[in-house]
Amino acid sequence: MEFNSRKLDDILETVDAFKTTVKEIRKKNIELSNQNKNLEYRISALEQRLQEQEQQQLIKTIDIFNIPFTDNEDLLNVVQKIQQKLELEENIIEVKRFGYNRNNSGKLRVVLPSETVKTKWLTKAKDTKVMVNDILPSASPLTGKETIYISEALTIYIKTLLGNARRELKNSGVYKYVWCKNIVIRARKSEKDQSFIIRTDDDIKALLQKEVHVQPQ
Repeated sequence: MEFNSRKLDDILETVDAFKTTVKEIRKKNIELSNQNKNLEYRISALEQRLQEQEQQQLIKTIDIFNIPFTDNEDLLNVVQKIQQKLELEENIIEVKRFGYNRNNSGKLRVVLPSETVKTKWLTKAKDTKVMVNDILPSASPLTGKETIYISEALTIYIKTLLGNARRELKNSGVYKYVWCKNIVIRARKSEKDQSFIIRTDDDIKALLQKEVHVQPQ
């Protein structure tokens, strides 16, 4: 009986040691989990700041779509014709073509003197319809009837986020308006409702789940 009693005491001591070890492991896991969440938050914040800096570099830039490619094209002259059509006069800093291939005319990326001038372009473009044949009379009849579109120049991240927001929020049937203005993506259920800023895909999920954590405006 004494022998069994000692064995039982040893077993109980071992069990207590195991319990203590388990508690320490659980505590350590909680600490590591908190550290991991903190690191994820910091990385997310750094990524957000990087995206904002990248987008800031495009603060004076617009994209022009549906300009067909031509041999020996003079892009500056093309943009100046659009400028005349919009009744604008400011200087154009730089023009480059991006994304051109056989099936896609790509876009013209235009750098303007200031953010104010960019706003003028976007406002005029919204109120004035410009066709390809207004700028390039030699374009084919089919191509010439296409509308030239002008928008803010967006980074790949912002453009992708805007596409995701439009697709998911509008498909939900709840959010009627999703747009990007001054490099900020917003969503609104109707004209009378408040709008919400969308900075990440998590904001989209929150709106879809009706757990609105984004900043109302």
